[in-house]
Amino acid sequence: MPKILFISHCVPPVPFGPSFVLQKLFKHLPQDSYVVYTTCSDKSANHAPPKLPCKYYYAPAHSIYVDYTLWVSIREWLEILPMVKEGIKIVREEKISSILVYPTAGNCLLTAYLISKICRIPFSIYMLDLFSAVQTYRLRRLFSVLFEQTAMRSARTVFVMSETLQDYYLNKYGINSILLPHPCDTERYQQPFEDNGAVSDSKKRIVFTGMIYEAQLDSLLNLVQAIKEMTDIEFHIYSQRTPRKLMELGISGQNVVHHGFVDQESLAQIQRQADILFLPMAFNSPYPDLIKTASPSKLPEYLASGRPIIVHAPPYSYITWYATRYGWGEVVDKPDINTLKQAVQTLLHNKRRCSLLVENALKTLKRHDSARVANTLIKNLDISL
Repeated sequence: MPKILFISHCVPPVPFGPSFVLQKLFKHLPQDSYVVYTTCSDKSANHAPPKLPCKYYYAPAHSIYVDYTLWVSIREWLEILPMVKEGIKIVREEKISSILVYPTAGNCLLTAYLISKICRIPFSIYMLDLFSAVQTYRLRRLFSVLFEQTAMRSARTVFVMSETLQDYYLNKYGINSILLPHPCDTERYQQPFEDNGAVSDSKKRIVFTGMIYEAQLDSLLNLVQAIKEMTDIEFHIYSQRTPRKLMELGISGQNVVHHGFVDQESLAQIQRQADILFLPMAFNSPYPDLIKTASPSKLPEYLASGRPIIVHAPPYSYITWYATRYGWGEVVDKPDINTLKQAVQTLLHNKRRCSLLVENALKTLKRHDSARVANTLIKNLDISL
């Protein structure tokens, strides 16, 4: 049977969004069809996905848990040679036939490329985001740009998670990539939606779940402003970012409720008890290409929730295009507080509109079924079932 060497910093049990995506995807692959090569040890973490059911190898390199600094950006390039040496050993011991890399950092992509060339086996790339365009620190960006083009054009297959990311790499490198929408365990959402509506209290609940960073910040602040005087509405935030940090960023108010991070199993119920789910992307971001191409990992969970969704993002963003194309979200594509207020009121009072959005969301969810997405991966990596 062909066997894949999967290389990445961010694999289960790392408690970050991409790790959950990979866990949903790889659970459909035969256990003996791949091994993992990562920098992260079995360090336990709260709310982390379980390890993948395969053999793990650990690279002689810094962990993703290390705070990213200028020195780390230098150190990661010095680690490439020992990583490649160890990777070649794994290829020979495990009789690896191909490599798949999810490159959260430059050294993973270059390591995969060099191992494939030295061992004369093909490699594929799985892009959940942009690569060189969003690297921090000038040194890291410089090296990433230098070899990204070579690695991308040398890859047997490039997988991406959005149509706009497909267009990005087609225009940049002439690469015809393969779409892998973010996977969702749709079987978790099979129970009747009418039994899982919003909680019955006097306050209407707008809910956001997930990590908060620059690519969402100003849209979240817009919502805080929009509902500031709506005493019958609360904005509930479930995020890895601490309440103190979010308050420092201005995401606070009398009707803003911080819950901190909750485990993945609880999120489905929290989302299904919302009156409205909020899906933001920033209007003023230092990474416009990221906004244009990004598909948040929580998107399929929102689609599965049976609750209406407000998409507050620029008109050029992927989520605006996706919500408009498939009709699953109430789109507010300009940073106008009054328009955002109107969207909130519409979804609180127009049941017909909400029903239509939910119906379209459930239809769109079929594109994200984890078994269906995994089958595309399996087919294109020539894995035997």
